[in-house]
Formats: sequence, C-alpha cells, structure tokens
Amino acid sequence: MLPIVPSPDLSGPDAPLRPVRHAARDPHTIFRRLHVSDRDGVLDHLLCLSPQDRRWRFGATTSDAGIRTYCDRLDWEGAIMLAPVHRGRVCGVAELRPAATAGFAVAPESWAEVALSVDAPCRSQGYGRELVRRLMISARNRSITTLAMNCHLDNGLILRLARHFGARLSIDHGDVEARFRLPGGNPLTFILELWDESEAMWIRPEALS
Repeated sequence: MLPIVPSPDLSGPDAPLRPVRHAARDPHTIFRRLHVSDRDGVLDHLLCLSPQDRRWRFGATTSDAGIRTYCDRLDWEGAIMLAPVHRGRVCGVAELRPAATAGFAVAPESWAEVALSVDAPCRSQGYGRELVRRLMISARNRSITTLAMNCHLDNGLILRLARHFGARLSIDHGDVEARFRLPGGNPLTFILELWDESEAMWIRPEALS
C-alpha cells in the first residue's frame, strides 16, 4: 500500500459545513434521505449508469441482474442513504454503511464505508460534494470517526472530491482507499442535520415538475 501525501485537513472542527451553493440553487432539485419506498428510484438510477460508471461505483463490472440483487439487499434500517432528487427522479445516491451494520468483522464500530454515484448529466454541479458533506455530518452525529471510500485510480471525480474533504489516500495496484478522520458531533452538526432533513419536507412545487 503506497501512501500519498494527504491534502490539508478539512475534516476538523473548522470543516466546511455549509451547503454547496451551486448544488442548492437549482429550484428543480432537492436533497433528501431515502427510504425503502425509494427502492425503485435507486434501481432506476443505478441501471442508467454506464459500464464504466458501474465499475467505478461497484468496483467491478456489474450486470443489470447484479444491480437488482444489490437493491434487493440494501440495508434501509442500518445504512443512511441520501440523494439529489431532480423533478421527482433520483439522480444520484450516497450511501453510508456503519461497520456495525455492514458486516465488517475487523472494523471498529466507529468506522463506516461510503459509496457514491451521480447521473452523468448532473456531475460537476456540486451534487457529489453536497452529498458527502451531509453524510459527514450524519456520521459525526453517530460517533463515527473514520469514513472509508474506495475507488479506482482513474476515477478523477471521486479523487478530487476526497481531496477536497481532506481524505488521506492510499494506492494498491490501481485501487485507491480514501479515509476521512472526523471529529465528534456538536450542537452545530445536530442542528445542521435536522435542518437538512427538515428542508426536504418543504418540497417546492417546481422540484416535482
């Protein structure tokens, strides 16, 4: 495992917790937590990913049948899943899986895995950064101190996202593991998570059409 010099630490108490402005400006898009009733929306999003995007998201070539099996096995109670919803359609998915519910035998309870995908037309608009920001706040509020995100070395978008949030990157034969160290939650992070979740309750009519 070859370590890369980490970017400046942006995961400390002074981390950027404000919403990504250009991701929030689109009146037709809301960010919200997903529930089991959103299963078909998640499935549609993942099925629309290109073969390359599927390799980046799942770490290997994945068939339509494999994606359907993945959606059937999603842990809706233990995991936290967030999405940008554009005109009523799920156009990305961010998943936070705590070690305690993800079946990682050697990982401590304060460790969690992150997976992320965004529709190709919606990239480079801040959606990924907004999803990771929200997941980091949720993780801090649940006493998670380490987030791990795996990607391929040719996935420049995820690598830039990881560096933006101060992850430490390690390379092993073309695979990259990004690790984020998080401080504990505080009154501000609890308020921010409550605000993020309540914001989706006030759905603007234009976000559905």
